[in-house]
Amino acid sequence: MSSDDMKIESILKQYKPSGPPTELRERIFQSKERQWNRTWLAVAASILLVAGIGVIWQMLLAPNGSEMSKTKLAQIEQAVIRAGGAAQLLAVADFFANQPEGKNHAREIYQEVAHSFPDLNAGIQAQLRLKTY
Repeated sequence: MSSDDMKIESILKQYKPSGPPTELRERIFQSKERQWNRTWLAVAASILLVAGIGVIWQMLLAPNGSEMSKTKLAQIEQAVIRAGGAAQLLAVADFFANQPEGKNHAREIYQEVAHSFPDLNAGIQAQLRLKTY
């Protein structure tokens, strides 16, 4: 190393870079924590749906599976698929809502979910989130 490099290095060692302001640091970590909680909530809901489908499947498909059982199973399957789609759209809207330029797109998705699925939990959640915009 040259003497100039050593001089620069010694000067730089005297200074310590400051971190972000406290309010910025809190806001960053709070948004990550909130997003993490929503992710776990979606995962938990998915696990409950799968477990519920398994239980219902076992109850409806007894050894003498009648036509009525098959019809009920088809209805339940359609309801689960519909609820899963609504939950996925809500998760996508939440993702966009956390992006710097995604607020408008998130609002559009929330409106679509609230309009298309007013009877499902995802539709109700979308309506609540629209009130914050």
